[in-house]
Amino acid sequence: MKPNNLLPMMAVGLKEMGLTKYLIGELLQSPADRVKTLSEFVPRATGGDWELITAGQRVQVIRKGPGGGNLEFGTAVIAAEDESIAGLLGASPGASTAVPAMLDVLGKCFPKHMQAWKPLLQEMIPSYGTTLNDNKQLFSQVWDWTDRTLQLAPGVGADPGPSVRRATGDRLDASTLHALLRLRAEVFIAEQQSPWLDVDGRDLDPSTVHLWLPDDAADGPGARAAATVRVTDEGDGTLRIGRVCAAPSYRGRGLIRELMRAALAELHGRAAVLEAQSHLEPMYAKYGFVREGDEVIEDGIPHVPMRRPASV
Repeated sequence: MKPNNLLPMMAVGLKEMGLTKYLIGELLQSPADRVKTLSEFVPRATGGDWELITAGQRVQVIRKGPGGGNLEFGTAVIAAEDESIAGLLGASPGASTAVPAMLDVLGKCFPKHMQAWKPLLQEMIPSYGTTLNDNKQLFSQVWDWTDRTLQLAPGVGADPGPSVRRATGDRLDASTLHALLRLRAEVFIAEQQSPWLDVDGRDLDPSTVHLWLPDDAADGPGARAAATVRVTDEGDGTLRIGRVCAAPSYRGRGLIRELMRAALAELHGRAAVLEAQSHLEPMYAKYGFVREGDEVIEDGIPHVPMRRPASV
């Protein structure tokens, strides 16, 4: 306590009287009282089996404000007026708060850059800028990714939603083929205004692998695709990843990341190549692809050849 914070602390103590009484009561507990409380969780607990130690202390922020002071929970980000430095006050940020806290730091120190950084932030954090409560498919994808990362039982407590679908060319039904070709035409031909022959005779090849995520609003027979990737065999032991695209309404949700992971799982240690649109070269580099030639113009769009070595 210091003279300049005495009033806010006293004001919080009076306004949060219930919390104040609880904390004082905890401090005044006798050893027998503590064992009695412990027995609610460990029914056979006896005082002789336990000893009192000093545990970690949780820090709360008390700010000056109307009425003298206000108690705040969590971590508060404080930034200098000139945006040159920021600090965190309150409970030390753990796994559940570290990312939001750092996003707050970025927002307070680099407000002019946040819009330009948004695509990269959404690539790293698919839920950035959205509310998972309002996005069923994105919620399921984030949940499933967490399950896989933490090696938990998949889908426990969540609606699994649509997952990556897979089919070889000779097992692709007509309605799904139509959905994939439609999406590719919408993106590569209509949106990019690049007339080219997308149907190259490889889609029905038994060695071709199609990976896609269905449109969650139209799942079932004849459903549209939200995103797709195709893996073809080059015939020399190398595989080619191509036809990578997502519908405009599904971009920024991590669908391409999910499909690329599935595509890389198809390599089984073999080398892979792809023709990346030049502005997407950094994205593919994250998956182990390196540029191996000069930029070329294909159907009016700059591309660069990239290769992923075997057994990466």
